[in-house]
Amino acid sequence: MDETRLAEFVAFARGLKGDEKSEAQTFLTRLFQAFGHAGAVEAGATFEHRIRIENSTKFSDLLWPGRVLIEMKSRGVNLDRVVPQAKAYWDNAYRDRTEYVVLCNFDEFVVYNWNLQREPLDTVELEQLPEMWRSLAFLAPGKVEPIFGNNLVALTKEAADRVADLYGHLVDRGIAPAAGGALCGGPVRRRQDLREVGGDRSGGDGARTARDSGMVGRVEGAATAEGNRAGCDRSSSVILPDIAVRPVEEVLVLMELVP
Repeated sequence: MDETRLAEFVAFARGLKGDEKSEAQTFLTRLFQAFGHAGAVEAGATFEHRIRIENSTKFSDLLWPGRVLIEMKSRGVNLDRVVPQAKAYWDNAYRDRTEYVVLCNFDEFVVYNWNLQREPLDTVELEQLPEMWRSLAFLAPGKVEPIFGNNLVALTKEAADRVADLYGHLVDRGIAPAAGGALCGGPVRRRQDLREVGGDRSGGDGARTARDSGMVGRVEGAATAEGNRAGCDRSSSVILPDIAVRPVEEVLVLMELVP
């Protein structure tokens, strides 16, 4: 990706008034050009794409069938308020339904994939675009794999892989529990239990929330407390997570607890 072209787009967009009605199509055309297309229409996208919702016709600002639906708003508009409108357009696009949806107010891009999750996959500030273009890589010609900061499905898969590695390590050390059991006589802790007894890794009481870091729960304090109750030393006090709900951060903590 030509980051110089992206930087030139940022400089151009910064100079716009940020008016949805008069500047949205110009903004999007230049965005597509920055990603390597001759323009948005040349890439296969349609401006003001007609979408039937019940007995009325609505117009999506841009729809690239199968790829992305983009809904523009004027600079300063809170994009959280645009989600219901964009979701209604996406739901009713049917055969033209896209993999990604982007909400944009000239200053930030909020990326969704409602096939995967309700939460945004990422938010990219205009000024960050040259460095964070991979979050919008689906705008590029061809097939470029995007990288997102809050892809919960990818995080869950990564967590599952790490937990499997951890469990194999415990088996090698002879301290893995039977299915549904626990280590050192303590009960297996689930998410609610971890929230009740855990502290953060610095010893405080702040949890890593999904909004703060893309992770949830608290582990190390819970693991230490569990080990103390069960009479284990720190190196063998391990909480086995429920893979479906454990984030990568917790798995990393667990792996640190078992050297």
